[in-house]
Amino acid sequence: MFEELTGSEPVSYQSNRVPNPTNPFLGVANGPHEGFEFSVQIQPGRMDLVLTPAMDGQENAEGLLLVETEKAVRTAVAAAANVGDISPIRLALIINLFEPSESLSVSRATIEERIGFSPNIGEYSDLVFQINRRKQLASPEIEINRLLRYGSITLQTFSVSFQPGGVPSPVTVAQFGASLMVDINTIIDGRTFSKADTDTIFSQIAGEALRIAASGKTGSLEG
Repeated sequence: MFEELTGSEPVSYQSNRVPNPTNPFLGVANGPHEGFEFSVQIQPGRMDLVLTPAMDGQENAEGLLLVETEKAVRTAVAAAANVGDISPIRLALIINLFEPSESLSVSRATIEERIGFSPNIGEYSDLVFQINRRKQLASPEIEINRLLRYGSITLQTFSVSFQPGGVPSPVTVAQFGASLMVDINTIIDGRTFSKADTDTIFSQIAGEALRIAASGKTGSLEG
């Protein structure tokens, strides 16, 4: 499946004949493609294509690897179009976004501005907000979920430096930010999709995901 998606062989591959809760995958293949790290994960009745930043990618000031959202989505759509007719019953595209900030309070303020709502309870620690609004696609005629999940996040990096003859020096660095998960998926109604419908639907949900991600606000669900 990795070769079908990318046209090249994976760098690494793992197979598992008996999936279990700790290792649910039948197979996982990884390798670089179009400037990203591709991971194809196969579970019983499910296939996931995960795009992550290349290890040699550009870092921001906080040391986080950057990904151009639109390029990543377009690359995923182009790769998915290479897959043959597998008659899926459900399609989904998920974008995980992260906006670094200088503190948790700034992260919360960012989320409050995006959702247009404040708890008005004084100081608090973490904020998680989730909302879904369905939408009808015209051709092919099918309904989709448009799920947004916001959260304030603290990322902690722990490193230890060693000097010859010296004492190990541990360093902990905290990075704060606001996250947004955009999850666009079709609602299962018992039918399977043809190859033509699969490509059309996936292209439409990709466009919807990019439109919402560009806004980052709950108001984008009105469209």
